[in-house]
Amino acid sequence: MFFNKFCQYSLIIALCGPPSSAAITTNCHDTESLKTFREQGEYIKALDEMDNCLALAADKQPSKNDLHLFVDLIKQVLTKDYSTSLEQAYHNFQSVLGIHLLNKPEFKFAHYFESHPTENTQLFSQIREEGEKYYFYYDTGRFFSDSRGIALTDKSLIWKNLIGKPHRLAFDDIQMLTLVYDSGYFLNKNLSWTGWKLRINNNKNNEIRLSRLPVEALMPFLSAMTYFINFNQTTADKGIMV
Repeated sequence: MFFNKFCQYSLIIALCGPPSSAAITTNCHDTESLKTFREQGEYIKALDEMDNCLALAADKQPSKNDLHLFVDLIKQVLTKDYSTSLEQAYHNFQSVLGIHLLNKPEFKFAHYFESHPTENTQLFSQIREEGEKYYFYYDTGRFFSDSRGIALTDKSLIWKNLIGKPHRLAFDDIQMLTLVYDSGYFLNKNLSWTGWKLRINNNKNNEIRLSRLPVEALMPFLSAMTYFINFNQTTADKGIMV
């Protein structure tokens, strides 16, 4: 996945904001085990260790070095490699969405649908193609569970907002994902509506409202989605712009 300087900067701000000069800061980046994991290319283990360290030091401000390394580790985990198996790519995807620092919502992954066949059959049944397998679902409804949300199958992105019908786009038809803010909405993570939206292919008719998603999770969420979609596109030279 392509991760430009703007995305890196945005991710740092979204996670915690810059530490103040007077704050007591963390020093998670300087452990020997973390250095060893990085030298060995064990980036998921390094990300887990960094995440756990930051979570245990929740009363401190993350240092600038820790934040930059945290972003770099997410980039390393989500680096597209054509030699990576689908199983490993899916593990990479889950690893980023599972970090404590994001205060993640309740995401549902493939194993959930394997053990809940009724929900697997009913979810977006009107537009899901026969044989598609669910790998991810985020229910964005607060009062009407399963009435809307975002799903990733092995072939497509499916979503439904509070108003309107469900939409489906095959991965090969997705060229661009853009995070936009609608100033007409009041952003409050405790409410079921939000001003943040994900616009697909720069088309205002293809917008996903990111309800209930904490602000600090926006960029990692978009990064993980982009990685998964890129990996599952069937044309090798395709890639999503962010």
